[in-house]
Parts: sequence; structure tokens; C-alpha cells
Amino acid sequence: MLADLRREANVVRLELDGLDDDELVELLEAAAGHVLDDAGVGLAHALCRETDGNPFFTEEINRHLGETGGIALGDDGRWTVAGNLDDLALPRSVHDVVGRRVERLGEEAVRVLRLASVIGREFEVELLARVADIEVDPLLDLVDSATSAAVLVEGSDAGRCRFAHALIQHTLYDELNPARRQRAHQRIAEALESSAAHDDATVLAELARHWIAATRPSDIAKAITYARRAGEPHVARLRPRTPSAGTSKPSSSSVSGHMGINERAQSCSPHWGPCNDAHLTHEVATPCSKPPPWRSNSSTTTS
Repeated sequence: MLADLRREANVVRLELDGLDDDELVELLEAAAGHVLDDAGVGLAHALCRETDGNPFFTEEINRHLGETGGIALGDDGRWTVAGNLDDLALPRSVHDVVGRRVERLGEEAVRVLRLASVIGREFEVELLARVADIEVDPLLDLVDSATSAAVLVEGSDAGRCRFAHALIQHTLYDELNPARRQRAHQRIAEALESSAAHDDATVLAELARHWIAATRPSDIAKAITYARRAGEPHVARLRPRTPSAGTSKPSSSSVSGHMGINERAQSCSPHWGPCNDAHLTHEVATPCSKPPPWRSNSSTTTS
């Protein structure tokens, strides 16, 4: 029907933006029937980030949270955030809508977009071409089709693309089984190693994230190396500066706090054992890799 309407002379197509943070808070308050507390406002902001303010996705996830205990109605008649949102699966309705939109693009597009979802919400076309083993020109045709279908949008720079909604990326990522995810992360990490500048903090963080997700126990050293290097600029900013003449020394508690972070980041030695190494890696690299609250833990995966 929409295709027929576009052929009509007096029909104008309007591109609608999603709701912003304040509008989404108002939407949830209207649904709840009361003003949201701080936790509720935080949930609204998280929903806005994940759905880009799409009302359908927002309503479906909100309904899903109510059905699965993510939010609960208290004795006082107020809805509150309850339980661990990290453990909740993506609503089937959202998964189905996203799946149908992507599947219309064809099997090859689904394969390539799943690999793109492993790279991240935004990705370089040339990196995706290397990882997916596809020539750039056919890939650009695929990107054009995905953009027309509102699956992808232009990225922050030329040569980059971005998933139109974070939920599209998460749905595609969750359709890969764990073995394929691990292998995809490894291929991406190897491609970055062979082509990217290793002194760039953003690239180092990406290398750490992908090597951690791809790591087998025998390869933990490489993941830790990139995690430490990605964290070094942040550690440097925490080091106490030598006081100049006429200024007081920093307090002993301040120095010890800074030195504790510095020592942990720079003395990852074998005698710590795998548990401590993994803990350090997690602390440095988690901001790059933490999944959203409603990432699917039980959705259908592709073998």
C-alpha cells in the first residue's frame, strides 16, 4: 500500500524522528499513572538509547518488562524497577519485527549484517568487507538496500555505517551462536591488527573488546595486553602530578589511591594467576563491551 501511495502526486512522505529523553519519560509516566522515581527515569533514558525513541519498540519492551518482572507494581500503586534487567530477554515481538525487516534483504545480506553487528553499532565498510570476505562494491550495494529498508543509516564519517536502531544490532548479534560470535570477534580483531593504527586509543579499546570476546584460555595474554594499553591513557590522567613550589603535597590517601590503580594496570604478572588477569581485563574493557539491559539470552541462534 505504501508503494502505491508514493506514486500519487499529492502524497508527501514525512520522516519522523523518535521521541527524545523528556518525551519518553512523559510517555512512561502517562503509562504508569504517576511521576517516575530516579530508577524509573534511568530506565526511560536507557530505553531511549536502545530504541532511539521508537514508540513501538519502547512500548513492547516496557510491556515485556512488566510481564517478566523487570518492573513491578507495588502496594502503593507505583511501578518500580525490580529484578536484574541484565537477565531479561528481548521481547519476541521486537525480535520478529526486526527479523522480518532484515530477512527481506536476502540471505547474503543477513549473513553480512550479522557480522556487522559483531563489529558494533557503527562500523567501517572496508573493515566489514574484509571480515565478510566480500568486495567493497557489492557490499555498498547491500548497504544501499539496507539503508532503504531503514536497517542502516549513514555513520559519523564517510565510509562508515550505523544500525538505525541499537535493537537491530542486538537482534542480529543474538542470532549468532556462541561459537560463531567468538570466531567473528577473532576475525575482526585480526583485521584490526593488520590494518589499524595501534597507538589510537579507540582502536586499542576495540582490539581489547574483540580479543576478550574471542579469547580462549590459552590466548588470554593478548586480550590483557590490549586491555592494558587501552587503559594506559586513563591511568596516566590519574597519576598525581609533582607539586610545584609553593603548593602543598597531595594527601597520602590520594597518592595511595592513584598508585593502587597504576600498579594494578602495569604489573599484570604471571604470579597473579588467571583469575586476577581476567578481573583486570574485565575492569579495563567492560565499558566498551557491556550489553544493554534487555539483550536476549534465549533467542534463536544460527548454528
